[in-house]
Amino acid sequence: MQNRTDFMDNDLSGSAGVGADGMIDPIAARRAAAGNLEAMAQQRERLEDQVATTAQELERLRQRREGLESQKRSLEEMRKHQDDYLDEKKDMTQRVHQSLVLLEKEEVRVAQLTDLYADSRKQFERMRERLDAMEEGAWGEDAFAEELSRALDQLKATRLDFNKSLARLDALGWSPETALAEQEEDEGSIVEDRRFADWVFIGFAIGLPIAILLGVTSVLVYFSLTDWLAQS
Repeated sequence: MQNRTDFMDNDLSGSAGVGADGMIDPIAARRAAAGNLEAMAQQRERLEDQVATTAQELERLRQRREGLESQKRSLEEMRKHQDDYLDEKKDMTQRVHQSLVLLEKEEVRVAQLTDLYADSRKQFERMRERLDAMEEGAWGEDAFAEELSRALDQLKATRLDFNKSLARLDALGWSPETALAEQEEDEGSIVEDRRFADWVFIGFAIGLPIAILLGVTSVLVYFSLTDWLAQS
């Protein structure tokens, strides 16, 4: 009896697998084993469900992560566009504002310069009239010294007015020297343009006869070859 119980399987030693006499009941043992297998199968099914649920959750997390990364890239791109927009708007606003201020100042300066041009031109016309009115031949010999002294005073007064007018013009950036330099530069560019036009005309005049000669020669050669081929 002792020998039989020493080698019993612990899984089969429960009350369900042992009879009243202490002997193993095969039917009860099979039932107990089947119950254990069923419990293990149910546990395996639960594990499979948990594994599938975990895999699905990981897939959802992966998709969620990809969605968040795509959203992050979109937000970063939008932020970059917003920064570019703000920088561009700021730069353009500063440039436009600065240009407006400069143009307003230039407009005022040009208006002042225009008024000064007109006023200076009238003053210079009066100066020219005074200079033209100085007829040295009309001075009599008796009053020559007096006329000369008076004329010299008029010239000095005219020079003083002339220098004052030039000073006002120079304050706004105009002087006879700069005006003459600009005029010479403009005339030089006109001369260069004319020279270029002349060279184009010369090239055309030379090239046209040559083109006509080549055309006539080509026609003659063509007809000569045609006649030669016809005779052959």
